[in-house]
Amino acid sequence: MEEDKRISDRVPLATIALITRKDGQSCHGAIVRDICAHGIGIYTNRVYKTGDRVLIELTLPTEREGVRRESIPAEVAWVEPLPGTDQYVVGMRFGPIHDEKSKLSEYIHYVERSLSHKSIDFV
Repeated sequence: MEEDKRISDRVPLATIALITRKDGQSCHGAIVRDICAHGIGIYTNRVYKTGDRVLIELTLPTEREGVRRESIPAEVAWVEPLPGTDQYVVGMRFGPIHDEKSKLSEYIHYVERSLSHKSIDFV
């Protein structure tokens, strides 16, 4: 993996994301590894190239709503194959987002605070 240039630390998060390529031709599920207000890490068996543009549809667990769904544009920042498998770890930077970003940031900050207290009660 290339040098870590993250603006903020990522928070571990186990959930599913639906990834759609910019052309809209290809859509598939991926496992979320971690997230921050600026990007996301996923596990996938799909091949991506740095610079690929996608739309990420996240399903975030919450206590009150059951789940919250967020759609966020992103760009592939890096791709690393997992040795001995047909899987990849992919880092994606979030693109320009408005209201969704504040909701996502609020959720991420909540998870960060919960992790620092060693217990997670989903919002």
